[in-house]
Amino acid sequence: KYGMSRYFKYALGADNLLPLNGTASNAQFDLAGTLIDSFDTQMIMGLDSMIEEQLDYVKNMDLNPHHQNFFLGDIITVLGGLLGADYTTDNSPFLSQAGALGEILLKNYEIGINSVPYPDFDSFVNKGVFKPGMPDITIIAELGLQLEFNQLAHALDEPSLSTLPQALVTKLLKKAENLPLIPIYYNPKTEEYVSPPSYTIGRFGDGFYEYIVKQYVQTGATDETLKEYF
Repeated sequence: KYGMSRYFKYALGADNLLPLNGTASNAQFDLAGTLIDSFDTQMIMGLDSMIEEQLDYVKNMDLNPHHQNFFLGDIITVLGGLLGADYTTDNSPFLSQAGALGEILLKNYEIGINSVPYPDFDSFVNKGVFKPGMPDITIIAELGLQLEFNQLAHALDEPSLSTLPQALVTKLLKKAENLPLIPIYYNPKTEEYVSPPSYTIGRFGDGFYEYIVKQYVQTGATDETLKEYF
């Protein structure tokens, strides 16, 4: 409660509060990262007295930051945060803003080479870029992003919202069917894993495996194909 009260006082609407000097920072998302990502936790902890001010801010927040953003972070922190917040409250702007943000983020799939999103994405100018020193290469952990879009499609009853993210994950899994693990580097131009393949279940690969088993849970443990892949 103390931490959030300081955030409201010094950094409301910013991604982070810098506690040592009491200033705000937007270097990460410029999408109210702390506020959005912590809302469901606040609800669970019973910090209801702080909620109203946040609802007003979220209702009017700008969803198009004017700089390159880490695409994975936008989805798991901001889109996921909005969906988590919607799940823990009624009569709130979270779902409508999640829908609007989801539409914006899907543009990265639309402009991406063979519908593979760029690692960094500037939604304001609708432009994506690869990471420095990694031309034409994407990391597998940054491509398994179907959970949030599946939840958004379900919540809004708009199946098309999950079509591109889910199709990409399905394609990546099929391409790895005869491999010992899923390689961590993928070339969207050739639509193949980088050869020779590199494997890890840690950094660069962990998120992809994590989302497969979470999607299995998301389907009510009914999709046996996901279970077999995991």
